[in-house]
Amino acid sequence: MNLSACISKPTLMLLSCGLVCLLGHIEQAQAQIFTDAALQGRYAVSLTFGANNGAGLGVVTANGAGDLQDGSLLLHVPTQGGEGEVLRGQLQGQYHINPNGTAILMAQFTFPNRTLNRVFDLVVRRDDGVSRLIELFGAVRERSDFVPGVGVTIELRRLPAPGGFGDASLDGPLAFELSFESQAAIGFGIVTADKAGHLVDGALLLNVPGPDGERQVIEGQVEGTYTVNPNGTVTMDLMFSLPNQSVQGTFELMITEEQPSGPTKLGRSRVARSLMGSPRGFFDIFRPPGVFAELSSKTLQQRRRGRVIGIVLRLTCEDPNP
Repeated sequence: MNLSACISKPTLMLLSCGLVCLLGHIEQAQAQIFTDAALQGRYAVSLTFGANNGAGLGVVTANGAGDLQDGSLLLHVPTQGGEGEVLRGQLQGQYHINPNGTAILMAQFTFPNRTLNRVFDLVVRRDDGVSRLIELFGAVRERSDFVPGVGVTIELRRLPAPGGFGDASLDGPLAFELSFESQAAIGFGIVTADKAGHLVDGALLLNVPGPDGERQVIEGQVEGTYTVNPNGTVTMDLMFSLPNQSVQGTFELMITEEQPSGPTKLGRSRVARSLMGSPRGFFDIFRPPGVFAELSSKTLQQRRRGRVIGIVLRLTCEDPNP
């Protein structure tokens, strides 16, 4: 069967043009060259130690010329006694973006009692299609001082420009995910922000280990308050209510993505699409029963209880009038 006989000449011309345009687009994408200038602006920094054995969250500014400046970091790491330690420090360093999208980062972490210099290998995970890098992912070359024997990964995510945020930036239902130390539990749910600093009508699901190694699902409620600062940082006080206990925790977050602005949003607060953060200190949402309670090592019990080390929230409803 002659395929060309079934297609009109104008259609063939359109298909040919489309194929040429597609190949041209692919050739252009393959020819894209990354430079240090592509990493510019404020970036969220997320560190993960092994299987959530520890975590760090902060922010740093890349100047587009190979320097990382004005960085801060909140680090949650276990201690030999199992109780854990929360450290606040500063971050600075240098970076280089290779033309093929791989990168190297030489970072200096300064804490009250120590200074660490570490080298990270990274790869570009997403850019804006024009001139800025949105996300990078990588891992540290050296050993971990805080959690011996595990690898440490790093994520950089470009933050929205500061200014114009407020409590009204959180509007509507927010799906949330909780990160637990050593991934002992899985927690997730949904809560509604009322644009005025209150979180209401929250539902929580905890997937936890049971007495015989089987998983158990515990249902609870979540409510709280929040404050959004103009620069996009957020403080949340959350109350988790479970059948046998209630636990309160304070989280420090940052808005990592916002909804696209448009003409209908003039004069309104910028609206957040996603947030990420970590608790100011260590707290247990639950103390796992059964198999964990039977462990003879007190240190192991302490390290594997339900200790929260991170939270991510995402707006579940897009603005119908962007």
